[in-house]
Amino acid sequence: IDQVRVAKEIIRSENIDGEVFSYNSGIDAKPILKAIKSKKAKMLFISPEALISNASFVEVVAEANATRYLKNIIIDEAHIVVDWGASFRIDYQCLESWRKKLMLSNPNIRTILLSATFEQHCISVLKTLFSRDGQNWIEIRCDSLRHEPRYSLVKSESFNDKTKKMIELVKKMPHPMIIYVARPDDAAEIANILSGQGIKNVKTFTGLTTGAKRKELIDAWVDDQFEIMVATSAFGVGVDKADVRTVLHMYIPQNPNAYYQELGRGGRDRLPCLSI
Repeated sequence: IDQVRVAKEIIRSENIDGEVFSYNSGIDAKPILKAIKSKKAKMLFISPEALISNASFVEVVAEANATRYLKNIIIDEAHIVVDWGASFRIDYQCLESWRKKLMLSNPNIRTILLSATFEQHCISVLKTLFSRDGQNWIEIRCDSLRHEPRYSLVKSESFNDKTKKMIELVKKMPHPMIIYVARPDDAAEIANILSGQGIKNVKTFTGLTTGAKRKELIDAWVDDQFEIMVATSAFGVGVDKADVRTVLHMYIPQNPNAYYQELGRGGRDRLPCLSI
C-alpha cells in the first residue's frame, strides 16, 4: 500500500493511476486485470499468495508471460524467501518454481531480489534458487550500518515493572513512535494501558488488521494524524515514514535481521532516532 503511494509520487506519467497498481484482499481486481490484459499496466505490487493462488491473476499473468509482455519480477524484502516459508506464508518459497515455469516460455525475464538485510547464508540460498550455477547472477552490494539509531537497553524486574517503564518511555521519548510487540493481543493490551494513562493518539496494526483498515492506518500514519503505532512485525516492511523518532521493542525479535528491519523504521530522514 505504501510502496504504490510512493511509486505514484516518483514516477512521472499523465496516466499513473492506469499504469501502477497494488492488490490486496478487499480491493476490486477487475481494473487491474483489465489493465494487464490490455497491456497498459506497467507495475503491480502484489503478494505471492495472490500471484500463485488467485485464479484470475494466475490466468492474466500467464497470458502476459506468453506474449512476453511480462519483463521483470521484483521480489522486495527477498530475505523473507529464506526466513519464511516452511510453516508461515509458504507461497514465498513457491516463488522460485513459479518463476521457473514462467521462464519456460519467456526466458528473458529479469528477476531482481532486493533487501536491506542480506546475510551471506541468505545470498547463497537465493543464488541456488534463482540462478543456474551462478549464471547471469549479478550482486550489487551497498553494505553499511545505519548511522541514525542510538541503542538503549532498559531492564525490568517484573511484568508490572516493564509496563510501568513502557508508560514512562512513551511519555518521555520523542514521537512519532512505533511500539513493536509479539502478538496481536499484546498490541491491543498496550493500546488499552496507554489509553488508561490518557494517551489516546494510539493505533494498532497487526496481522489481524484487514486490507481496507491497513490502507486507512498507513495513510493516516504518513499524514501525521496520530503519533504512536503499536504493531507486530506485520507493520513496517515497505512502510516509509521519514520522521519516526523512537522504536520501542517490547519483545525480542526472532533474529537479528528482523530486529534490524524493525528498528530501521526509525530515522529514515537521516536524523537521529532511538532504538529501545
